[in-house]
Amino acid sequence: MVFKLVANVAADVYHLWTSADSLNEDNEDVLTVSSDFPGHYKNRLVQNWQMTNPKQVGKFLKSASMLSRATKLPDTG
Repeated sequence: MVFKLVANVAADVYHLWTSADSLNEDNEDVLTVSSDFPGHYKNRLVQNWQMTNPKQVGKFLKSASMLSRATKLPDTG
């Protein structure tokens, strides 16, 4: 997991994604796909997203049922 937003927790999502800071990286409770931990998460890999060069991303949404989908990222050369 590199980025997680939790409903009903205030945040400027754009600022969170583009800032140079990680968030809650030292808290293992945030790494579940549940919203039991009332906070967002941002791994330091986000700051180096281009250098990380991910090949696939997963998107998880929690509602009445858990949905997941892996998406292959386009080759950027």
